[in-house]
Amino acid sequence: MLIASGALSHTFWPLGQLRDHEAAGVEHIFSPQACHADRDRIDWLSKGEHARVLGTMPEFLAFRPEARFAHYLMMAGALGEGRCTARAEPYSDYKNSVGTGQMHLWCPRPPGGWTA
Repeated sequence: MLIASGALSHTFWPLGQLRDHEAAGVEHIFSPQACHADRDRIDWLSKGEHARVLGTMPEFLAFRPEARFAHYLMMAGALGEGRCTARAEPYSDYKNSVGTGQMHLWCPRPPGGWTA
C-alpha cells in the first residue's frame, strides 16, 4: 500500500493575515484561482482522469502544490501513470488550512485493474 499525503495548492497566508484565515471554509484558501485549480483536480480525480491531472502539472505548479505534488505523482506512477482510471472517492470535504487546499481522497482499484 502506498499512502500519498500532501496538500493541493499550498500557499500559506502571511503571518499578519493568518488569524483572519484560520477557519476551514474554502473562502479562506489563499486565492480564488488556487481554489479553482484544486477543485478542477478533485473533479478530474473523481472521474479517474489521471492523465488530465498529469498533463496539466505545469499549470498547477503555479499554485505551489505541496512538495511539487510529489505525493500524488508517486501514487500515479505506482498505479499506471496516465493509464490509471481509478476514480478517487472523497473521505473528507475540501477545506482550507491556513491558505492551503486540503482533502482526503481514496483511489480504489478500478474495474479491470489499475491500468484498464
